[in-house]
Amino acid sequence: MDRFLTTEIFRQALIQAGLVSWHQLGCPSHRVLSLQRKGVLKRVIRNVYSVTSIVPEESRLVDGSIHKWRRLRAAWAGLLSTPNAIATGQAALALHEVWGFTYTDPARNYHPEDDAH
Repeated sequence: MDRFLTTEIFRQALIQAGLVSWHQLGCPSHRVLSLQRKGVLKRVIRNVYSVTSIVPEESRLVDGSIHKWRRLRAAWAGLLSTPNAIATGQAALALHEVWGFTYTDPARNYHPEDDAH
């Protein structure tokens, strides 16, 4: 096992829909690039990576779970993209697995630096 991909990183990724932040990885950017080249990590958005061994194939998800999976990953991606992000609205509902809301409205997160503009 790679020394940067500890049991704790895998545990966090399992909780976070297969995603971890660059901060959680705690390794230099050149190491993250190396892990991407090896196919261990896949960049989702800036500072957020998917641990490829944890992510299920979307084709194996059934009964609407593909929508739940995508909504959960979108909420986690936004939350992990910035250290002080807060899940609000439907992103918070997705993270608490409150289903039944429409899937047309995207998950949103609040980033404190948004107030600085």
